[in-house]
Amino acid sequence: MKLFYSYMRRLFAYIPNLSKVTRIPTTIFSPATKWHTLVNVRQAFLLQVFCFILFSDVHAQSAGERAEAGLSEIRHLQVGDTIPYALWQIPLHVVNHPDGKDTITLNDYRDRKLIILDFWATWCGSCIKSFPKMDSLNTRLQPDLQILLVNSITGTGDTNTKIKAFFDKLDYTLSIPSVINDSLFKKLFPRKLIPHYVWIDNNGKVKAITASKELTFENIERMIHNENVTLTTKEY
Repeated sequence: MKLFYSYMRRLFAYIPNLSKVTRIPTTIFSPATKWHTLVNVRQAFLLQVFCFILFSDVHAQSAGERAEAGLSEIRHLQVGDTIPYALWQIPLHVVNHPDGKDTITLNDYRDRKLIILDFWATWCGSCIKSFPKMDSLNTRLQPDLQILLVNSITGTGDTNTKIKAFFDKLDYTLSIPSVINDSLFKKLFPRKLIPHYVWIDNNGKVKAITASKELTFENIERMIHNENVTLTTKEY
C-alpha cells in the first residue's frame, strides 16, 4: 500500500503534463494536486480508480498490439522486399488449426524454408476450389513449406461466425489454419482480386506474389531449394 501511495504522489506531481497528454482539463485533476488536503474518502477512492483505469489500459496493451501499431504506416511490400522484423511476433487469430490453437505467430513457422499466404473469402469459389490442392502441397512439402490462409476483415464481408461455420461444413479434411480478422497483411500486400498468394522465405524476403496458376509442386519445390524459377507477378 505504501508503494501505491508513493506512485500516486509521483502521479500528482506529473498531473500538469498528464493533462496536456490526455487533453483532459486540468480542473478535473485539481483535487489531486492537493493530496494532503483530501478528506473526502469517496473522492479519493474515485480518483484512485480513475488513475488505475487510465494507466492499466496503457500497460495492458500487449507487445503484439504495440508492434502492430508501429506497422500501421508501413509501405506496401513488393517482391524483393523484406517484411518488418516485428511482423514475425504479432499474434494472429486463427481457426481450423490442426492442433486447435486460437493464436499463432509467423515466428512459429520460422523453421520453414517458405511460407505462402493464401488470401481468401468464404464467397470466393476459386479460392475454395483450390483448398484441396493447397492442402496436398502443404502436406507433401513438409517440413519445408507452410501455407496459411488469410481472411481479411475488410473487403470480404466475412465474420468470425461465418468463417467458423464454413469450416464446420467442409466435407473433407483441411489441415491448413486460417488467419481471421486480418487487417495488417492486407495493408502490407494490397490486392483487388483473390485468390492472392504471397511467398515469403525464412529470412522474411518476399520471393513472389502470384495468382493460383503459379502454385505448382515443381515451382514451390524449386523455390524451397533456391533454384531458378520464373514466376509471373500478380498485379493486385
